[in-house]
Amino acid sequence: MALSPLQRKLTRHALAAVAVLCLVFTSASLLLTLEAGTLQLDGDYPTGPARLILSRLALVRFKGIIASGNDEDPSASYQVTLLWFLNAFGWEWPSASWDLSCGIVHNINGLLPGAALTLPADLGQTAARMQLPMSDWQCLSSNHANGGNGICHNPFLAAWDAEDLTPISFSTAPALWLFYFTGIVLFAILLQEIGIRWLPALISCYCPSFMSRNGLCPCLKTDEKLTPEVRTRMRTWYLVLLAISYTAASTVLTLKGLALVQFLRRMDSKIGGMDPQLGTTYIKLSAFTLIAILLSVLFLRVRRYLEQKKSWMEQQGVDSTTLTEPAAKPTDEEEATQDLLI
Repeated sequence: MALSPLQRKLTRHALAAVAVLCLVFTSASLLLTLEAGTLQLDGDYPTGPARLILSRLALVRFKGIIASGNDEDPSASYQVTLLWFLNAFGWEWPSASWDLSCGIVHNINGLLPGAALTLPADLGQTAARMQLPMSDWQCLSSNHANGGNGICHNPFLAAWDAEDLTPISFSTAPALWLFYFTGIVLFAILLQEIGIRWLPALISCYCPSFMSRNGLCPCLKTDEKLTPEVRTRMRTWYLVLLAISYTAASTVLTLKGLALVQFLRRMDSKIGGMDPQLGTTYIKLSAFTLIAILLSVLFLRVRRYLEQKKSWMEQQGVDSTTLTEPAAKPTDEEEATQDLLI
């Protein structure tokens, strides 16, 4: 059964609202990913353990440094959880004093990427920041790496030192720049909506002929009117670009996380107890975000379909609400031209 004009209009508005919510969710997800791990949340003074902000969004987590001393629970091999995020590397140590229960070893440098995670040196730096005795971590200090002498009394760090590894670095910089580009695309979508509503000159441009012929122009061409079809084309272009950029960013970051997990698992087979894991919460958030972007594209296309569709009586010029007079209301296309929701 065909929808009435009112039903189609309400459906279009509902689809627009859901598409906007999908983009709001995408923006929030991006901000959470960028912010995760970069701040410390203090616990209750003096005994409440602190935490790293959004620690559940860590890309990789593993155990180490301080033995648990819990013989009844072999799975609890270490007290300290080490967390690697897009923009930070730090630790959580719930059983420690309030001021040492968490900390950040590497953090973002303003908007620029922070230092890459370097193993095993950063494990020694973490132990130093945890205020362990120098004799526990000096074998992994920069002085020892440059030829100085050092012995680690900490069994975990000594095991790393015994492997005589060439320092290996894991950088998230490429993924960070891709996430920044995703943020720029989101901002461009906002500017596009401002242009559609109030400043058409903001979205006007010249497109090469090959883009114009194939309907790929991302903006309002100089000889075009701002019709529903043109608006849908421009919005679709940016939403597809958003999907591509976010997919690239999250994929690059996930692959980097997998590389670190594989490396840690090889070390864990020799040391034991680290239990390296890829962050499932981050993976789920990334998947939901990509789904939200794709849904916004789908809802935009469905909305355009409803704008074009007319009932049989409308095609005959009959008002379906009265069935007595020729339709005097604007068509869906005309209504849609005035309707500037996404």
